[in-house]
Formats: sequence, structure tokens, C-alpha cells
Amino acid sequence: MIQTSAPINPGNSGGALVDSRGAVIGIPTLAATDPELGGAADGIGFAIASNTVRSIAGQLVAHGRVLHPGRAWFGVDRRTLRADP
Repeated sequence: MIQTSAPINPGNSGGALVDSRGAVIGIPTLAATDPELGGAADGIGFAIASNTVRSIAGQLVAHGRVLHPGRAWFGVDRRTLRADP
């Protein structure tokens, strides 16, 4: 994730996040929230890095699903356990 000060509104992120040369570096996707205000924290948002978007899109086209999301994983698995009577 890339932290940005670009405003991010539901349904209207304002387009791609670009650097000073105009190269796309991210896709704005998430606005930070302020629990005290009960809504978005003005001027704090997050964008998915363009390399991550490129990787995920390629996997969707090639396999119809994401095989390697590129996210950290702790190796924890949830399961429902039943006690034997």
C-alpha cells in the first residue's frame, strides 16, 4: 500500500496515482477513517501499488483467479473443532 494525501471518495477515487513524471505508481482504493468522527479522515488515503495491480491482473487473465496475491501470510489456518462425546 502507498499512503497518499489524494482525496478518495466512494465510487470516485479521482483516477490513477502518478509520480512527478506522469508514470502510474498506484491505484487509489481506500480512505483512512477517523473513529472519533465516524467517517473518512480527510487527506489520508491508500493506493495499491501498480506492480501489485499488474501482477494480480495478469494472474486473473491467465488463470481466472489469483494464485499468488503477494501479501504476507503468517501460516495460520482457522478450523472448527468438535469435541468427541
